[in-house]
Amino acid sequence: MTIHQFGLSFGVVNEYDVKVIGFYPRSEEKTRLVIPPHVDGYRVAEVGKKAFYECSRLRHVVLPPSVHSIGDEAFGLCSNLEDIVLPESIKHIGKGALEGSLKLKKVALPRWLDVLPEGLLYDSGVAEVSLPDNITEVPSGCFYDCRNLRSIILPASVAKVATDAFHYCTALSEVVAAETIESIEMFDGERKWQLKTTQRAPKYKVIEDGRVSYTDDYEDAVRGIGWTIAMAREGLNTRSFTCEIFDNATGELMHREEYRC
Repeated sequence: MTIHQFGLSFGVVNEYDVKVIGFYPRSEEKTRLVIPPHVDGYRVAEVGKKAFYECSRLRHVVLPPSVHSIGDEAFGLCSNLEDIVLPESIKHIGKGALEGSLKLKKVALPRWLDVLPEGLLYDSGVAEVSLPDNITEVPSGCFYDCRNLRSIILPASVAKVATDAFHYCTALSEVVAAETIESIEMFDGERKWQLKTTQRAPKYKVIEDGRVSYTDDYEDAVRGIGWTIAMAREGLNTRSFTCEIFDNATGELMHREEYRC
């Protein structure tokens, strides 16, 4: 079953959810895309595979907090895409979701994202990226050919960087990483070399419902805990849990909140 509203096509996933398939009609691409959280009583939960692939007119995208998944190449080769708002509700992003976004200069990835997809920003114009604290790996081609990227901070949770994750990032001169990542492989088409990382320990350890992450931003950690508890209440969570922030150097408890069902 397909629903056409708001100049978009939606495919029914189940009795509660739909996914965005693309513009409707496809020939009438817009420059600004604001996806609604609900349509015909369904929750808009996903952006489908290649939903807006090669939509060259698209410049601005805002996704609602109902969306939890973005499919492979959903915004791939959107060569004029300048900005995209990704809600914290997103827990999955497919391969090459933003590849070829040549005018995209900055992106903040959702803090609940556990896995970075392969080729996420392949051949994009990104110069600044905010990575979530829970990822453990930077996969193959993730930032391949991002020639505007000058520096990047890898979360302390990252234990592995694929050999070609930063190939052809010819402007990259600084990578801040945990002590386990001493260097990353660079390649400019002619030679390979190892870029030594700037190592540091994060300031805070955060435990949210048993999930451990690390951050240097205390206020952001407090906001994240508030978001976790708010989402638990909205989802009628039937299990109580505790959220805590510790000074990573001393182990001192800095902040604590509890959710009681």
